[in-house]
Amino acid sequence: MPAPAVTNAPEETQLPAGTINFPSTDLNQVLQIYAELVNRTILRPTSLPAPTITLKTQTPLTKREAIQAFDAVLALNGVAMINVGEKFVKAVPAPTANQEGAPFNNLDAAQLADMGQYVTHVVQLKYAKPSELVQVLPDWSTPPVVASAVFRGRRLMAAHARAFVDALVAKFANKECQTLEQETKQIKARSREKQPLKSPGQVSHA
Repeated sequence: MPAPAVTNAPEETQLPAGTINFPSTDLNQVLQIYAELVNRTILRPTSLPAPTITLKTQTPLTKREAIQAFDAVLALNGVAMINVGEKFVKAVPAPTANQEGAPFNNLDAAQLADMGQYVTHVVQLKYAKPSELVQVLPDWSTPPVVASAVFRGRRLMAAHARAFVDALVAKFANKECQTLEQETKQIKARSREKQPLKSPGQVSHA
């Protein structure tokens, strides 16, 4: 187990070789030390993998390098660490890290960590147009979101609900891409709005 000096060390203090020593250590213990090292509260889902972590430092490390080593070994075991604000860090399954909304990193590319850390970095194009680019990391793209408006067929739709749905359609939908089924539902919904209300005891006669 790491010595207490790891968590209390100043940023550039050299930690002796072997200070960090995890021989097949439970993930919960590793995350506890990580939280003390970065001075943040860890947020984690119940779906987080539970591997055993093996890590022993062979050379002296600064505190920053020790954090990078933690990030790297956790990433190798399917766990990504994403900072949230100044006080929290999320531990999430690595395959879903791209959906967590990590904050943008404003450091120059030369200042980014060499390994381990999950970062969202924006690069301004200088020698190519956006239309000339092709997707090279499809597994790291956010999946498309499908939204459907479902109405109860035997009830009149409230006017404010109709206005809300229309606003969503105008905002997100392309009319040329709407399916026939969607258009049919919209027509039926409008027709129900025009029908007069009937009292519970009123009976229709043919």
